Amino acid sequence: MLCQQCNKNEAEKYYMGNWNGNLFLAAFCADCVDQMGHKASAAGYGEVFHRMTGWVEGKEDPRADGTVPFPEQADPKLITRTRLNALRYRLEEAASREDYQEAARLRDVIRAMEQEEGCHEF
Repeated sequence: MLCQQCNKNEAEKYYMGNWNGNLFLAAFCADCVDQMGHKASAAGYGEVFHRMTGWVEGKEDPRADGTVPFPEQADPKLITRTRLNALRYRLEEAASREDYQEAARLRDVIRAMEQEEGCHEF
């Protein structure tokens, strides 16, 4: 997945947020995260940036790459909803790249997960 900021580098940092009740996933490369953190700090919003993202300018991410952004002992419905949202995001991204084979595969995975949970939307 490419960085959403520069659209050049491979994304290394992921931020999941909630905008008006809609969960979203944002993906950024390390360079763009550093630039955003620097700009936030320069504007006096370094602490806000840290609270929102958990990232601190000039410091290693406390979470090792590849680990989950929330504990596995979280509510199973929250885990499923988060995974479904991430898959939906990847589906939209694949469709925008016109990678229809990947989009169809993701669509099928989403449908299977939804059927397993017995619902179509959380």
